Amino acid sequence: MYRIGVDLGGTNIAAGVIDESYNIIGRGKLKTNAPRAAEAILDDMLKAVFLACEDAGITKEQIASIGIGTPGTVNKASGVIEFA
Repeated sequence: MYRIGVDLGGTNIAAGVIDESYNIIGRGKLKTNAPRAAEAILDDMLKAVFLACEDAGITKEQIASIGIGTPGTVNKASGVIEFA
């Protein structure tokens, strides 16, 4: 199984796939193009994940987990980024 990290930045959205030995085996990157609707940014986050999977030569079924890093404060109760 593989794990994916997504870095949501103000300039770029980057995704990376790691194997069980923590080696980066795939990468995907798109421009954030902020400001714009959250739904559009989420769509591009998903595209970056799929680009990283393609680069790694894996399928979505082989993904064990995805983590997202974002600048700002996340409300733990609601899961909403309140201050970015």
